Amino acid sequence: MLGYLLGKPIGITGATWLVTWASRGRLRPPVGWAAVGAVGVSAAMGFTVSLQISALAFSGSDWKRRSWAC
Repeated sequence: MLGYLLGKPIGITGATWLVTWASRGRLRPPVGWAAVGAVGVSAAMGFTVSLQISALAFSGSDWKRRSWAC
């Protein structure tokens, strides 16, 4: 559960920091680091909710019969 909550914010903030570091500061986020972290938290919430919705939609033994892909 911690991976869902912490992985996305750490990944987005870390990737932004890595690009800033690799470009030696030429590519910096035009907003502050707090905003970058907030985007990470927002993305984590959206990703977690989408996983929960898909788990509810495809629960049960007859999920293949009800899906449009099959």
